[in-house]
Amino acid sequence: MPGATPLCELELRAETRVAGVVVAVTRSLPHEAPRLDIVISDGTGSAAARFLGRREIPGVAAGRAIVLDGRFCRQQGEVRTVNPGYRLIASAAD
Repeated sequence: MPGATPLCELELRAETRVAGVVVAVTRSLPHEAPRLDIVISDGTGSAAARFLGRREIPGVAAGRAIVLDGRFCRQQGEVRTVNPGYRLIASAAD
């Protein structure tokens, strides 16, 4: 994706655009505060994103290409961001 930083070159705590494929999706349980966690990979690394206040984003599923815009940090050994901007990349099936 043009303009996206490879995950292996990600500069922490800087506003960054990354792109990859969703490899994992986890939703909070009904008795927990709503949240959706995803992990993306671009072949050079992986990063997690947490969306607070929602358990679902239409179109976000394993295998879907996505662009994330946000500030990434390292937390518990994982690169992650919270409530990033996102854009789904159209697939051939769309």
